[in-house]
Amino acid sequence: MDRFDLNDFQRIKQFMDDARLQRIFLNTQVSFVEFASEIYGILQRMEDRLRMLEDITFQQLRQQQRNENCDLSG
Repeated sequence: MDRFDLNDFQRIKQFMDDARLQRIFLNTQVSFVEFASEIYGILQRMEDRLRMLEDITFQQLRQQQRNENCDLSG
């Protein structure tokens, strides 16, 4: 049976370090995807709210124009 020496230990340690780094990298990728997804959802909601505000603003402008036209004609 071969002796377990320092080189074996260093190879095992390197393998464990590599595996740990890969796990950290994967967790970082997952976290980034979750973060990006959350940001995308927030941007979608903001866009929806801006469209609602735009619709309300145009409705108010049309109503104001109607009122002004009524005032001018009446």
